[in-house]
Amino acid sequence: MLARIVALLAFLVPCLAHAATPEAVASATSAMMAACREAGGKPSLSAGYETAVDLNGDGQADYILDSNHLKCGGAVLPFCGASGGCLSEIFVSGPAGYRRAFSDNVYGFTIDRSARLPALRVSWHGFHCNRTGAEGCNQTLVWNGREFVAASGPARPPAPARTVPSEPRSNWALRRTGAATTIAFVTGQGPLRELSFICYRGQPYAAVIFRQSQSFDVGTMTATLAGRQVTFALQRQPDYPLTYAGAVGTTDLPRLVARASGDIVLALNGAPLATLPLDAAAATVRTALEPCFRF
Repeated sequence: MLARIVALLAFLVPCLAHAATPEAVASATSAMMAACREAGGKPSLSAGYETAVDLNGDGQADYILDSNHLKCGGAVLPFCGASGGCLSEIFVSGPAGYRRAFSDNVYGFTIDRSARLPALRVSWHGFHCNRTGAEGCNQTLVWNGREFVAASGPARPPAPARTVPSEPRSNWALRRTGAATTIAFVTGQGPLRELSFICYRGQPYAAVIFRQSQSFDVGTMTATLAGRQVTFALQRQPDYPLTYAGAVGTTDLPRLVARASGDIVLALNGAPLATLPLDAAAATVRTALEPCFRF
């Protein structure tokens, strides 16, 4: 229902696009290249974007797609983060065809073929090692029969006592798409990659993108700011599993974000999610939502 919002936000999941590849892989790359065009760029694939290798041991090629190797001439790739690298995905084969088994932002990866099943050595956001994004994290991922998991190895430092690891504060900013739509966004922390506001079909929406797949399709987000709490529904976008969006036009959230200072504290389905700054939120959110919301 909200797939167009996802395209405008450029929270699109990339995948591959030439005749020799499975349909699921090809259609996803087409969507990712369309996101580049939507941002006003000219997409092109370079060496290293697609890697075919049997990762689950069934004798069929599986596909690794790394958008670090997708060029978007004239625009910035919207699915690349300042501290998290670019979106990469893995499609594995099975009795029912190909399915997406991994989707996250990475700085890069190499393939370790020393064991019976190849492993992936991944460099990505420090969140995965209970660190800040700037510190980064290197891990080895292996197939356990259902999904890719971190291989056993030296113990990592325990998670901090806080539910959300502390990270450098990010400021709000504006991003404009090729459709002349303006998005107000702020980089997230911990499991949350980004929070944003956008006008869609004359209504204001809030959208979030996670770093990893979530277990729910419809959830509840509670925002606490300026001594007030606002709750609204979020719905997963069927073709883009990391992205959730919800209408906020009947709430006071846009008005509060545009007037408040300090922080906005987010809770997902009753559990703490992230604490984000409201620095520069007033101007950016007003600019993005003025066409569809009366402040």
